[in-house]
Amino acid sequence: VGSYRGRWDTIPTIVTAALPAGIVGTAYSQQLVASEAGTFAPASMPAGLSMSSTGLVSGNPTAAASPGQVRGTFTNGNGRTATIDIPITITAPAVLPPTITTSTLAAGTVGVAYDQTLAYSYPSGGVVTMETTGLPAGLTADPNGRVHGTPTAFGSFSLQVTPTGDGTRVGPTKAVTLQINAVTSTATTSPWAPALAGLIGSR
Repeated sequence: VGSYRGRWDTIPTIVTAALPAGIVGTAYSQQLVASEAGTFAPASMPAGLSMSSTGLVSGNPTAAASPGQVRGTFTNGNGRTATIDIPITITAPAVLPPTITTSTLAAGTVGVAYDQTLAYSYPSGGVVTMETTGLPAGLTADPNGRVHGTPTAFGSFSLQVTPTGDGTRVGPTKAVTLQINAVTSTATTSPWAPALAGLIGSR
């Protein structure tokens, strides 16, 4: 007796033809769509991504792939299968320029040696140099962000600091406040002053 497959015993198809691009280190989540209800199963995925039984492709990509492929199978309720072979591009993250994170440097005093270093953020971990202008007299700034010297002028100063990453990626200029205080004079009274005053007064 021959077998008969009814009109509902169809071969499923994968509706999703392509997936949006992902970025290494950035959370990714996209839903695959099939022509009918069923179960998804992964075969090979880009590094860091997984496929759930409901067709959710998610995770944090760990390597660039151009193009990459999401491969697997889909099985409907009648056991009929469809092959999943969908292209996906995973790109490396953009390298952002460094930024200065210091907003205010520790205060200094005229005539007192000063030594502080500006802080920065540079996720790529490369070499950062800084150009600093607006320093008070007596202080200098090294390319590594070290501000040092002996200030000779007091007041509130706005340093303009521009970072550069790896010699080419110029970050935004940031204003950094530096307060230099004047010398506070303290009068010193000699313990002999009362006696001397008495001698002078007795003349």
